[in-house]
Order: sequence, then structure tokens, then C-alpha cells
Amino acid sequence: MTGAFCQRLVVALLAASWALPLYAYDPLNRAEYLAKIKEAKAYYEDKCEKVAGIRILKGIESDILGDGSLDYDEKVLERFDFVIASVHSKLSMTEKDATQRLLTAIRNPYTTILGHPTGRLLLSREGYPLDFDAIFDACAKHRVGIEINANPHRLDLDWRYLRTARERGVRLCIGPDAHSVEGLDDVDYGLGIARKGWLQKDDLLNCMDAEELLAWRRTK
Repeated sequence: MTGAFCQRLVVALLAASWALPLYAYDPLNRAEYLAKIKEAKAYYEDKCEKVAGIRILKGIESDILGDGSLDYDEKVLERFDFVIASVHSKLSMTEKDATQRLLTAIRNPYTTILGHPTGRLLLSREGYPLDFDAIFDACAKHRVGIEINANPHRLDLDWRYLRTARERGVRLCIGPDAHSVEGLDDVDYGLGIARKGWLQKDDLLNCMDAEELLAWRRTK
């Protein structure tokens, strides 16, 4: 088996066999939610101890609300190794409003990666307009990566912006946006987009090992 196939197999096994149920966050029941996070952390740490060479980082996708704040409070966000901040609602915005909304999220000290930054869905929904120069400069300043969402319905960030992002000092991150084990294979589409945008391995957070990624995040 090739190394790439073995990596996908390990990820698939982790996702299929070791996954805990996903719990919806309710600010009124924060204590219960934090207890579930603690339970999940202990569960994964126990699994890691039994498999040599595997380390599972604990992350979460947090919604970017209309004012640019994240939908989880600090007591929740501080429990994770990384946070992907993404817009999922109120997508009809002017360039000024959309840019300001993302800039506020980028400045949040818990934001690690900006997810599917334009919100587009290919052949069905245009992305909201953005001042990409301002977004790239802010991501470079605050050490926030930008996702190349590899879901074939998104492919967001578009390949045409990748070289500019790299030249501005932004790190990119390929994410399959998988909602099933099978969806993990969509990372291959992301690799194609990264190559089309002339990215090198040093441009991608995916090519860091766990300690390098955590060190990069700690320098925010």
C-alpha cells in the first residue's frame, strides 16, 4: 500500500471507530457541554496511548456570527487545539460588511483557520464579495490560516487567489469538509487546487507535524 493510502486508511479508521457523538452547544447548558468536551478529550487521549505514532489534535468549527464574533465563548474555545471559524448564515452582504465580519473573526485570538472564506457553492451560490488584500494582510498579521475547502461543491478558496495569499505570508490548509468517512477522500480535490495555485509543501499547514502546528498556533 502507498503511504498516502495508509494515511487515509488510518484517518478513516479513526473517524469510523473512535468518533464520539457530536453535541450541540447551548450557552444555557455550558457546564454540561464542557463536561462532554472533557469526556471526549479523555477518550481520545486514551486511544492515542494505545497506538504508537498517532496524536489526535482536538479541534472544532465555530460559526462566525453577523457581528464577526464566534458562537462559542472563551471557556469552550480554550479547550481545543485549533478552531476553524466559518460563515454559515446571513450570506447576503456588501463587500464592506463581509470584509469587516471576517476581519473581526480573524482578530479573535482563538481563530486558527478561516474556513471556506467566500461561502460559495459552485453552480448554485456566488460567494460574498471580499477585500482580499485586507483579508490576506490580517491573516498574515494574526497568524490565521485560510482553508482550501476541498469539497467539490465549494473548492473555496479559489485557486486564483492562492499565489497572492502565499506572497502575503498566509499559510493555507486543505480541508475535505467531510460529513462522512467517504468524504475524507475529497482531500484529493484540494491537492489539485493547491497544485493549480502553485503552492509548495511549506505553504500548507497540513504538511506540519503536530508539534510544529501547535507551535505555529502559540505564536499568535
